[in-house]
Amino acid sequence: TMSRRASTALVMLLMLYYFFAGTLNSLFQYHPIMMAVAFVALMPEIIHAANGLKRSKNYQDRLARIDQHMYLAFAMKVSALIGFLVIYANKNKRGKHHFVTWHGKIGGLAVTLVVAQVFIGAMYHWRLVSSNQLGRLRKAHKYLGIAILALGGIAFLLGMFSNWAAANIHNPIVNGIFSFSVIIFSGWAYFRE
Repeated sequence: TMSRRASTALVMLLMLYYFFAGTLNSLFQYHPIMMAVAFVALMPEIIHAANGLKRSKNYQDRLARIDQHMYLAFAMKVSALIGFLVIYANKNKRGKHHFVTWHGKIGGLAVTLVVAQVFIGAMYHWRLVSSNQLGRLRKAHKYLGIAILALGGIAFLLGMFSNWAAANIHNPIVNGIFSFSVIIFSGWAYFRE
C-alpha cells in the first residue's frame, strides 16, 4: 500500500508539473488535473477500501471501511464532475463542439456513469428501496464501478494522445506512464492489496 501510494504521489507531482506547464491562466489545464485526481489518485484508494471490506474483522471495522469507501468515492466523483464542468465551460468559451472525439465521448459516458453510481450507491447505503432490491443495487453499483474504471482508463489514455498532450508532454516515457497510470495504480490496488 505504501509503495503504491508513494508511486501515485510521484506520478501526480509529475502530472502537476506537466499539466500546469506554461501559462496558468488557461481554464483547460484544470481538466486533466481534476481527472488525474479522480482516476489516478482516488480510484485506487476506492478499490483498496472496497477490498478492505472483505478483510473486516468485526462489524465496527466493516462500518469504518464502508465510510472510508463512501467518502473516497464521493471525493472522486466531485473531482471528476469538476473536471467535466471545466472542460465543458472551456469548450463553450471557445465556441467548440462537445463530445466530438473518442476521448470526449468515452469520458462523457464515464462521467454519466459516475452520476448514476452516486444515486445507486446512495439508494443502497441508505436503504431507499425495498430489501429484495438491495442485492441488485449492490451488483449494479459494483459493475458501474468497473465500467467507470474501464472507461476512465480509456479516456485518460486517449487524452494523452490529444493535441494538447502532444504539445505539452514531449517525453514519450512520461506520456506512457501518464497514459496507463489509471490502469497501473488501480490494478496494483486490486491485485496486490
